[in-house]
Amino acid sequence: MLAHDSSIFHLMLTTFGTSAAIFAAVFAAFACFLLLGIRRKMGGESGISDKKITSFFESMRDEFSRNRKEAGEQGQAQREEQRRLQEAFEKKIEEQLQTDLKANLKTKTKQRLFDAFESSNQIDIPQSMIISEANNLRNNTAQQMGLDISKLEDDKFPIDNFKDNALKRVRLGVLINKLIEENNISVDKDTLKKEIEDKSKSFKDPEQYINWIYGNEEQLKNIESLVLEDKVAEYLEGKSKVEEESLSFEELVS
Repeated sequence: MLAHDSSIFHLMLTTFGTSAAIFAAVFAAFACFLLLGIRRKMGGESGISDKKITSFFESMRDEFSRNRKEAGEQGQAQREEQRRLQEAFEKKIEEQLQTDLKANLKTKTKQRLFDAFESSNQIDIPQSMIISEANNLRNNTAQQMGLDISKLEDDKFPIDNFKDNALKRVRLGVLINKLIEENNISVDKDTLKKEIEDKSKSFKDPEQYINWIYGNEEQLKNIESLVLEDKVAEYLEGKSKVEEESLSFEELVS
């Protein structure tokens, strides 16, 4: 009977952990003293000896100690796993932040190089090209605002507001194309492949992104154009007098 009771307590301890172990140990101790009292009142005729009671109590004490140790080890393992996951998460965030900052710095540097290149080469641009680009900018802005471009009114959404920016964009495009032709600037396959692979790292399934790019001619040309712009910026930087400038985090990410 006692052996059967002990197995029941073992099941309780294993199932419910430390809290159940504490309860079981206290209950076992109480049961032992209760059985001992019954035995004495019956004049020792109950069939339960002191040795059996002591053995039962000791087995429950050992069971409690073992379960407490196991619970402590499990708790330590869980804390170690949580710490590992936290460190991995923080490392990933840091790497992503560094990647974003590097990309922002690259974009700002390129934009400043192009602005300086355009402002120092004030070539004449045909009005037809300026108006065409201004219309494109106007329509893109309207679409971003959720407006119907077929219903735009010139007095409320005048095209003149976009002409200055259109002139700079067209002039810069002409200058860049001329620079590319005169200096044989091009994009090789290895450089394009590296750019696509670098971009794929920010996606959950990089391989799927890479396959999608190579399977979409328009997207592939867009990336190729961006890489070509980077090469032009590198060429201009090599020909320019560069001055270092300190930027705050807010200025860099804005």
